[in-house]
Formats: sequence, structure tokens, C-alpha cells
Amino acid sequence: MYAEHRWTIKDLLYHMVIEEPEKKYGRTKKKRINDLDKAAFGQPKVIGALYSFQNHQKESMNKEFRKEIVRLQIQPGFDKFNARTDPKDINMEKLVDQAREIAPSLWHFLKGLVETSGGNERLFANIDGALLMICVILTHYNSPLKSNNFHVLLGLHLHSMGVKIRTINLLAGLGFTSTYKTILNYRDSVAHIGQVRPDSFLQSFMIHGIPHLWGRL
Repeated sequence: MYAEHRWTIKDLLYHMVIEEPEKKYGRTKKKRINDLDKAAFGQPKVIGALYSFQNHQKESMNKEFRKEIVRLQIQPGFDKFNARTDPKDINMEKLVDQAREIAPSLWHFLKGLVETSGGNERLFANIDGALLMICVILTHYNSPLKSNNFHVLLGLHLHSMGVKIRTINLLAGLGFTSTYKTILNYRDSVAHIGQVRPDSFLQSFMIHGIPHLWGRL
């Protein structure tokens, strides 16, 4: 087929299930679809081979994602919280660049999911903040104690702004921040707590993060 028509397997399958027969008594589209269904799913060995290949692809992707997450969680902003680190050093634009460069496979996978979901195009125009938050959540869940910088800083800010305990714990349950108890444990050791304020950390997060979240606090 390829030598005569330059058709790949993809082209062949497409025309088998889409095109109607040119000859009067040729196999109908419905008949071809039934034949294809039997050929692919009516043979256990074929099904096994297809699923085996699909699972292999998934496992390869998962391994690459895990490697990228491990590399990402040691980067500034994604790493372990340090009370001596100035919160003003957390730059959202820099975090986005780090995530995009250090975890390219994960970043493009997540972006592809969003762009093919058929949602609001205006939201897609500026999705870096949302993708960054997903990466932050994944690194934290992969290693809660070694990758909690962002979560603790955000929790400290919310606490300093008077956000209620139940709201902070709700956000912690969703993976956005640390729990209220954890925040209290870190509070007294933070030398720069006065700098975790809207004109530094939160302002950057508001610009490059998830604005809709803050409107509900």
C-alpha cells in the first residue's frame, strides 16, 4: 500500500472507517468497521500485544516524569523550606522557567492536556501559573518533607493575613499549602515573616499564579 499509494497504517485505518465504497457492491463502511473490530479485538494475542505496547509507553512516560520531578524538587522555590531564606527571593517567573526547562516532558504533557480540553481560549493564553502550581503540588506529594518551600511560604502568608484555620486546612487538603499545624510550627522560626506580604510574595503569585483562587478566600 505504501509503495503504490504512499499510505501509512494511519491512512489505511482512516479510510477503512471513513470512506464509502466506490464500487457498487464493494464492502460498506459498516462492514469494514466490523471486520476491523474482529481483527483487532477478536484475537486475544492481538489485544495482548496492543495493551502491552500501550503499557510500555505509559511506563516510559511515568519514569521520565518521576525523574523530572525529582530534579525539580531540589531547585530553589521547589526545595525544602529554610527559615533563613528571604521570601522575596521567590520569583514566580523564574519558577515557571525552571519548571519548563527542568521538567520539559511533564510541562508539555500538562500543557497538551489543557490545550486539547476544549475550554476557554482566554484562560489558555496564560496558563503558566496553573501549570506551575500543578508542578509544585506534584513535587510536594513526591517528597512532602524535602519539597515544601512554596507550601510553607504560602501558608505563612495566609496566616499573617488572618485567613481562617479551616480555609488554610482546606487548601492544604487540595495540595496548595501546608496545614495550619505545620505553619504554626514554622512561624516562630521565620526571621522574614514581615516580608511575606502582598507587595512581595503574594503580588508575584497573583500575577503569575492562580488569581481565581484568591477571590474565594
